[in-house]
Amino acid sequence: MKNLAAIIIILNLFVGQLLGQTNGDSTQKEVFIIGTMHEVPGFFKNSYKPLYKKALAYRPDAIYVERIRPQDNVSMEKTIPWLIEASDSMKQVVEVDETRFEKLASTNPKEMTQEDFVFMYKAYIIKKDHANFRYYQYLAKYGVEGSKKPSREENGDVSYKLASTLGIPYIHSMDDQTHRDKYFKAWQECAKESEKNGENKGLRRLVIRETLRSIFPSIFGRLGHYTNKKKTLEVYHKVNSFRYVENQCEPCSDGLHYWDDRNNSMARNIGTQVLENNKRKNLVVVGAGHVVGLKEALNRQFPEIKVTTIYKLDDKEPEGQNQVAAK
Repeated sequence: MKNLAAIIIILNLFVGQLLGQTNGDSTQKEVFIIGTMHEVPGFFKNSYKPLYKKALAYRPDAIYVERIRPQDNVSMEKTIPWLIEASDSMKQVVEVDETRFEKLASTNPKEMTQEDFVFMYKAYIIKKDHANFRYYQYLAKYGVEGSKKPSREENGDVSYKLASTLGIPYIHSMDDQTHRDKYFKAWQECAKESEKNGENKGLRRLVIRETLRSIFPSIFGRLGHYTNKKKTLEVYHKVNSFRYVENQCEPCSDGLHYWDDRNNSMARNIGTQVLENNKRKNLVVVGAGHVVGLKEALNRQFPEIKVTTIYKLDDKEPEGQNQVAAK
């Protein structure tokens, strides 16, 4: 009997340890990245439907989008200076009721009124919060049911629609455009150098091959799936970061640096907020050209956060890790 009791105690301890490990995994914070096409032509207006279904199946607790953070004045001045002007102008005539704002900021949109939506989008203009200004403008226009017609861009067809469906009251921003002007200058100079030394021939072949491969998926409404495949994402990564260049010159190297720096900053903006918040499942909706670099940056900067995509990006990521992809 004593031996039996000892065995039962050992088994209980072993099972308890296993359950503890399982519980630890279930509480690990995670980031699920979806790559987008930004805006698609009218002929392919339903291209975002599959990505919306993937996002909905994931059921995130928080959503991150490629918008400038309210406190990043440098990036804002380079991309959306009109929002700064609108904020300054509105402050002169509108005073935000902070008590009402704080209450609504944590309220399920399904419990809000049309008047609340209008109040919130005006408040977010004053606060220079581009993502949430657009989100509540969307809600004021379409309601929590969302637009019945495709908007043909990632936020209208994925981010905002998903947030309203799940009752998420706040959208997180994570973009960084500090080097926007330098990046595009490097792009122009790199293109000139690549034309001289023949590098552009390889780029043209790459772009033409990728365009041809995307035709059938686009026609059959699977452009979103195709965009998130490993080979497609790697092509976008090579092109946007100038890694297609075999013989690097100074402007191409500069462009690579600025692109990687932006991905590193975006990863830092995401990871910092994820660790500060009490949200476990975090969806990132970002241009497909960023997915490879962003995933690498997140893994490097925040190893404690589990990072997955729709498709497996490298051999180190175990098969089946992304359960959403299997649904």
